[in-house]
Amino acid sequence: MAAKKITTTILSHAVINQGKDQAAWYLDHFGEDAADRVRGIISAGIRTIIARPESGRLVNGLPRTYRRVRSEPYYLYYELDYNTREAFIFLLRHESQRPYAPGSLRNKAREARLGGSIVLPNGHEQEDVEDDED
Repeated sequence: MAAKKITTTILSHAVINQGKDQAAWYLDHFGEDAADRVRGIISAGIRTIIARPESGRLVNGLPRTYRRVRSEPYYLYYELDYNTREAFIFLLRHESQRPYAPGSLRNKAREARLGGSIVLPNGHEQEDVEDDED
């Protein structure tokens, strides 16, 4: 039997809020162009997950369903669920931040699932998501 293909990407409200916070910080410190670059970098990482969900690197100490994609200088952490055919993006981290231990990453995924999310079917562009209000 062939493995089920991931067909849907789910973006947690936690990641949306983390992205907004990052963009706001850059806006305050460096201006609109810098904030736009940050939004673009984060969006590019999300588009990578949508286009190639299995391309992310495995996360040490966690099952093979946990992945991360680097969109320099950020990492997007996500979990693949082959039963529901979904990729759930649960965490955005700047590369300068201290990495979480595997157990903490699982907790972050669990917390993000409880905090709400939006569905991004394959092919959906991130620019549409940025206008979504909590």
